[in-house]
Amino acid sequence: MKLHSLMPFIGTKKSFILLFYFLIVSAVTTVNGATKTWIGTNSTWGTSSNWSPSGVPATADDVVIAFTSGGNYPIISSTITVESLTVNATAFLTVNTGANLSIASFLNVNGTLTINDGIIDQGTDHGGGDDFYGTGTVNMYNGTFKVGHDFRATGTFNGTGGLVNFTGSGGGNAWTGAGTTQFNNVLINASLNPKIGTKQYVTFSLSGNWTNNSSSVDLISKGSKVIFNGTGAQTIGGSQTTRFSDVEISGSASTKSLAINTEVAGNLSILSGTLDLLTYTINNVSSGGGTISIATGATLKIGGTNTFPSNYTTKSFGSPGIVEYSGTNQIIANLDYADLTLSGSGTKTFPALGSNSGTVASNPILGIGTLRILNNTLKVILPNNSTNDEGIFSSIYRNYRRYKVNELIFGTGSSGQAIGYYGGSASPNTLTDGSDVVKSFSSYLTSVSPTNGYFYVALGLLPVTLTSFTAKPAPNRTVSLNWATSSETVNKGFRIERQAGNITGKYESLGFVSSKANGGNSQVDLYYNFMDVSPRSGATAYYRLAQEDLDGKTTFSEVRVVKLSGQTVSMVYPNPSNGAVNISRNADGRKMNIQVMDISGRMIQQFSNITDANYKLNIVKSGMYNIKISYPETGEQSTQRIVIER
Repeated sequence: MKLHSLMPFIGTKKSFILLFYFLIVSAVTTVNGATKTWIGTNSTWGTSSNWSPSGVPATADDVVIAFTSGGNYPIISSTITVESLTVNATAFLTVNTGANLSIASFLNVNGTLTINDGIIDQGTDHGGGDDFYGTGTVNMYNGTFKVGHDFRATGTFNGTGGLVNFTGSGGGNAWTGAGTTQFNNVLINASLNPKIGTKQYVTFSLSGNWTNNSSSVDLISKGSKVIFNGTGAQTIGGSQTTRFSDVEISGSASTKSLAINTEVAGNLSILSGTLDLLTYTINNVSSGGGTISIATGATLKIGGTNTFPSNYTTKSFGSPGIVEYSGTNQIIANLDYADLTLSGSGTKTFPALGSNSGTVASNPILGIGTLRILNNTLKVILPNNSTNDEGIFSSIYRNYRRYKVNELIFGTGSSGQAIGYYGGSASPNTLTDGSDVVKSFSSYLTSVSPTNGYFYVALGLLPVTLTSFTAKPAPNRTVSLNWATSSETVNKGFRIERQAGNITGKYESLGFVSSKANGGNSQVDLYYNFMDVSPRSGATAYYRLAQEDLDGKTTFSEVRVVKLSGQTVSMVYPNPSNGAVNISRNADGRKMNIQVMDISGRMIQQFSNITDANYKLNIVKSGMYNIKISYPETGEQSTQRIVIER
């Protein structure tokens, strides 16, 4: 209809009605656009002949990707904006690198959508009906898929890579359906609620990271199950705490880590790999919460100063399900652990246990299948509240509570291990001290009378890891001893001992150097030195370190040999010289090495293994030179400067 055809009615009431009708119809036609259906003869979106009616889809057009007998389907690698997009059954759409596909309203996938890369921004209007749905399959390998309104889990979403970004809140159809959903990374923007699990119980999986930046996220109204099943490291984080209904940790033996305090309303199931809480918590939201279970071979790792997750009604451990306290200064929860590991640093305190009405053998307060203590600087505190409250690992007395430990493992190495029990100010009584890494016990360990006490654990044959130890002659007829450690455990210090004459003779103490470690415990490199200011002249001396523990136990280092045959006197003359240089020394048959270097340090001449008492060399160019003389058998060396004038 043309406007001029209405001219005869201008000026009448009817004319205004007809004019208004004309404008409304025109506006609706313009906004709704056309429906464009793919009939492609090739894969290029921008070819007009690939569409019916002919012409590339415009911003307001509804697009349908239909089946084609020729097998040509569109591949998007540029910026495209449409009103809606439908992929029919048995049809295909591919989104590649460089694509930026913006869909104002709904995306209906009944065929196959493949996202190799690029961006799909769906539901940019964020209004009713702007849903992602369909019974087809989405294969996502990379890129970003933005969901602006309802995500309906009706088909199959297989996201092995990339990011699904929820950019708008869900509506009445959010997360309805019984499809299969596997995401890689998920990001929820601030101040919105995708309404996961508000209509019905839903299950979906993630192989990447969960990042929640919205305080409005609700996953517990109707229940939901989120499965973290990646084969690599995963993180549960964001700026806001997520309240999950059920959480499952599975996949390969990889680590899933918290980056924020997290809450669970239902069950937490660790089926494989490690859930590392780091310094965060994953408590149940109520005291009557669900079950926390750790399957055989799986690990729950608790860091910071935190203890075991709270408010779970039932705790279930596989054979074994491992619980590791890896933080610092932690309280060990009162649980029957299948496999308990203590690592990290500081103090691990076992719970103070209530009084026991029965015998220990018939009523142990806490049973532990395997106890592993991995850090050689840990202190394990075993509290005692009263004469009838006992929390030590072992006791042969009735009416005392104790822990039942079937197997103790100290450290991860193959060297000897030691554990000492300290009761008050009394001297320690050794429970185990041998070459076996694993100590097995059929029932209970035996110990001294129950008292307040704590364990120190020392790993390895040496409580000190000695990384170097040298003994060498030094100026002024002294011997310099230097050594370094990389770790120390309850180390009091080092007694320096010397024996002269032969290695089977008696050693004498020269002095004592206290440990530089705070409290005798250290995990950093520490350096020590000692000078023997009066070595025996004309003899071969043997030096060793006697390392002493705080409990008085002594361990000896390897022996270092120093030959002391009297100090060698070397003379270089004449100086200045015309190039002919004499080197004279008190001959004793020892080998001498000579290096001639110019003033910049560049080597000019070198002579080795000289046994002559007098040696001559010739320097051909004028200048200033350094002559370094060394004796490799004793370590003695000296440098003299000479001027050559030719």
